[in-house]
Parts: sequence; C-alpha cells; structure tokens
Amino acid sequence: MRSFSHVQDYAVSLGDAVAKALNGIDFSTLSEEEIIALLNPVMRQAYTDAAKAGASAVNASTKAAGLGLNAIVPQYDPQTVVDLARDFGAKELSMEYIRNAVSKRILEGSDRAIRENAQAHDNMGLSVHIVRKYSDLGLRNGTPYAEPCQWCMSRCGEWTSYTAAYNAGAFERHDGCCCQIDYDVGTTHTVSRDKWNWYNK
Repeated sequence: MRSFSHVQDYAVSLGDAVAKALNGIDFSTLSEEEIIALLNPVMRQAYTDAAKAGASAVNASTKAAGLGLNAIVPQYDPQTVVDLARDFGAKELSMEYIRNAVSKRILEGSDRAIRENAQAHDNMGLSVHIVRKYSDLGLRNGTPYAEPCQWCMSRCGEWTSYTAAYNAGAFERHDGCCCQIDYDVGTTHTVSRDKWNWYNK
C-alpha cells in the first residue's frame, strides 16, 4: 500500500465486504446491545486493516524522505459502532445506506493514520504536506452527485501545517464521502535533537 488513493480504494472495498456480510439482517428486530455485539468483530477487523494500510502509506512517505520513522497505527475504538447501532436499529436500511455508513467508519481508520502521523511529524518540526481533493462520486455508486457537495468543498485544499488542515476540517467525512486525503512528509526538521530522538526511537 504505497499510494493513499489505493489505501482509500482498499478501505472502501472493505466497506463493501462488510455491507454484503450484513445484507439481509433485520436490525429493527435486534436490541442496541445485540447490534453492537454483531457489528464490533467485523468492524474491528475492517477498521484495523484500513488503519494498517494508511500507516503503510505513511511509512512509504517517510522512507522516501530518508527518515527512520515507524508510522503510528491507530487502535480501534469499540465506541465506533455505538452510533451505528442506534442508527441501524431506528429505520429500514438499504444496502447502499449500510455500505455508506460502514465505509465512512472504516475510512476513518486510514484517515486517522494520516492525521495522527501528520500531527506527530508536525510536532517534530518536520515539513508536512496535506491535500484533500474533492470527489463528486458517492462511494462506489458510480454516479456523480446532482449538485457539488458544498460541505466537502469547504474542507478541500492544501496545507503545510497539521493544525491548519485540522482546523479546516480536512479529515472530516459524511456518510458516502469519497474525497481523497493525501499526505507527504519532508526531511526538514527544526526541533531539538533530543525531541527528534524521542519520536524516532
């Protein structure tokens, strides 16, 4: 996994697989606790795989910059499925609805890998480059949205500071969001050698 576009495609394919596994389940007949128990194992695995893929792409960037850094791999939080469980139990669900909802949360695994590593690299004084590109396609439905998504477009751009990207909402998604988030790190560092060595251990 060397390219963030490949990472995103992989995360979306995981969302497709999870949605297919959940297809046909009548969530309205299950309690919130039962839905959580059903969702947690499959979402844990998919989220973890997406987070590792994102970290792998970050590692490729640090290696290309000649940096001896290992990427942070975000850990799965079981709270991830609590909102899903409340949502899924409240309405009749289409396959597309399930796919978009689970894909968003799986994509958060790879997005968090970018975000947490960008923050750590920025804190180290390394040069960072974060880009969010707009996509008018919904996840895997193959057709453009009727109108440009102003919410997404307001969060797209290019930043050389983690804080600026974070404050601009570059790492946020809605269900079905297909925006591309890319990250690159440079070799410039301005912090003390002690702090560099702490991050580099």
